[in-house]
Order: sequence, then structure tokens, then C-alpha cells
Amino acid sequence: MEKRKKQFHGLADKVNCTYWWIIYLDSTIHQNKTDTIQGYSKFQNYDEAKDKDDVLMAKCEMFYKNGYLQKATHIEIYSRKAPIASKDEDPLIITLYRDDYKLSDYYLKVINWRIRRFLQNYYDAIKAGRPALGLRPLKDKEKEKLPVDDFDINSYNFKTYGQLYTQADKLISLGHPPGRVEAFIAEYIRKKFESKTQAQLVEMFVNHKKK
Repeated sequence: MEKRKKQFHGLADKVNCTYWWIIYLDSTIHQNKTDTIQGYSKFQNYDEAKDKDDVLMAKCEMFYKNGYLQKATHIEIYSRKAPIASKDEDPLIITLYRDDYKLSDYYLKVINWRIRRFLQNYYDAIKAGRPALGLRPLKDKEKEKLPVDDFDINSYNFKTYGQLYTQADKLISLGHPPGRVEAFIAEYIRKKFESKTQAQLVEMFVNHKKK
């Protein structure tokens, strides 16, 4: 009998969270049973990650992964500045739409290049029909696992185009020029994918799904 994963039911920490948000659900989608959902970046008795940019990016990926972005008309993200999360006192920083985003006047003055690049990659992936996941810049421990030469195609063994595109997004997030990354993608496809027959590509994909 297959074991069910235990669901996490932590209590929101409205006092110590760095970010919080309101998801405005689309009333035309029949499955939506409520108008709004509020969420917070921290749970009581659990530490929030020290890298606050990563916290924000992780929550954006969560909105996509859990289907909230697709079910909502928009999502408002706030930066908690008040003693307790408050729409009246906390500045709105980002509004996410299904295929675009808007930065508030407040956030335009303080946003850094990591978040800007992430949001660009996030919506580029959505518009291209790719999963908007795995786009956050690599952490130091993850960087150590990368090949010495990030652009040596023989150091990689991607099974799908999605894996290749995800790695390309990570290379851009590390600061590599987009043009160099595009050349890497083209070279990998030409030498690793196009050199294989359709049957071989299907077999690669099937074997990858079995793992």
C-alpha cells in the first residue's frame, strides 16, 4: 500500500515574515471556491532562509508549481515593514499576472539585478511553454557541482530539452552573457540532440521518465 505524504500545516508567522501576499482568484474558473488567499513567507517556529532574495524567488516558483498563478487574475506581493503584516502599512512590491508582472514605484527604487533577471527568466519560460521552475541563481554549494567549464557540452548529459533550457537559465543567472548561452544551447542541440534519430530521442525520454 502506497504511503501518503504528510501535509504540512504550519501556522503563518505574520510578525517575522519578510514577505506576504494576496492571491486574487479568477471568479470565472469554476474550481475556485473563494475570492482571495493570503500567504506568508515564514511559519511559526521555523526559520526563514537568510537569503531574502531567494525566499522571494522560491515563493514565485511556488505560485507556478501549485497552480496559483494560473488560477488567479493577479497576485500582490508585499514586503513586511509593519510590526505585523498589514496592507495599510506594508509596501506593495510586485504584482504577478499570468503572463507579465508589474513592479511598484517603491520597489523600482530598491530592486536588484537578481530579482529582475529571475522575473525575466520566469516569464520567458511561461511564454515559451516551459515550466517556470529551477530558475533561481545557484547557491555556492550548487555552483561547486557545476563542470569547471560551464560551456563544455561534453560535461552534460541532458535527457530533455527542458533540462537543457533550465541549465541555460541558470547560466544566465550566474552572469554569463545571454548570447554566449544561446550559442551553448544551439551547439548542444546540434551535437547531442540533432545527431540522434527520433527513435533514440524517444528512448532517452522514456528511460529518463522511468528513473
